[in-house]
Amino acid sequence: MLFETRVYFEFNKSDLLFTEKIRVDAFIKLLGKYPNSEIFIAGHTDSVGSESYNYILSVKRAEFVKNLLVAGGLKNNYRVFGFGENAPFIKEDNELSQAANRQVMLRVYN
Repeated sequence: MLFETRVYFEFNKSDLLFTEKIRVDAFIKLLGKYPNSEIFIAGHTDSVGSESYNYILSVKRAEFVKNLLVAGGLKNNYRVFGFGENAPFIKEDNELSQAANRQVMLRVYN
């Protein structure tokens, strides 16, 4: 793995906040130096709502980020996954951990 970053989402949203789009823009500039890399995009959600709904939301989040990368001119190989609520980064169930689990993780492999 070359590097990774994460972008965060608001509750029940699949589009990014402006501040998170800035993070994606910086990621696009960095990735321009690695045109042959593979990008693993993993969407996640909190555990509020049904498991099936959260799975669909996690896929929408991952696809949204992929579309931003493609729109930014990146023609890398992509692997896009949705994990819903089944792979939390923080297992505690409180507001802070719920917010931390609403994310898309991007990993870049050479």
